Amino acid sequence: MNSHKKNYMRKQKSAPYLFIAPFYILFATFMVYPIIFSLKASLTSWNGVQEMKWVGLGNYAKLIHDKVFLQALVNGVIMFFMYVPFMLLLALLLAVILNRPRQKFKSFFRMAYFIPNITCVVAIAYVFLLMFDTNYGLVNKVLMSIGIPAIRWFGSAFGARLVIGILVTWKYMGYNMILMMAGLQTIDESLIEAAKIDGAGSIKVFTRITIPLIIDNGNLLIVLGTIDHDQWRRTSL
Repeated sequence: MNSHKKNYMRKQKSAPYLFIAPFYILFATFMVYPIIFSLKASLTSWNGVQEMKWVGLGNYAKLIHDKVFLQALVNGVIMFFMYVPFMLLLALLLAVILNRPRQKFKSFFRMAYFIPNITCVVAIAYVFLLMFDTNYGLVNKVLMSIGIPAIRWFGSAFGARLVIGILVTWKYMGYNMILMMAGLQTIDESLIEAAKIDGAGSIKVFTRITIPLIIDNGNLLIVLGTIDHDQWRRTSL
């Protein structure tokens, strides 16, 4: 009887680990192992077929002097400051406007701003390529109609970065707006009403109550924006 009871207790204790085991097996297989293997491969000279040759930190030493890598870092910093702060500010303003109780067509505008986030990246890039074409693009046609000569957007690094910044802002602004709006909807209305009773105007309510209470959402979006912009920086090399 005691042996059966011990087996039963042992099974009870091991059951939770069996349920969570698939997650950790998959996590170790597809996350932990690739990271360890990549770290090992970075310390070797290997073409993927022949035997690995240990080179230590030699690859990292070459990377520091690699012009393409350094240019990628510069592009990353430029792209970050070119669109992340502006996109977050614009997303916050749109979230505040669409979060107002008396705002009309809120559902329509929320959907309209969020649609670019679920649109195929290849399709968006191709549309922007046509819009900013030097000879036939819509943007240059509008500029020429008001007396501004056509601009070679993709003829310079700055122009290409600017177009990519506009593209990324347009694509991810709706997503950031939704997250900002989620933060706004967690604010207790009694705080805003109490501030207005005390004589605070809309600007003071926004700067002293709204922004401090959604600062965590803003920090999260800065991190996400920093991660997301990495996939775009290589296109402006």
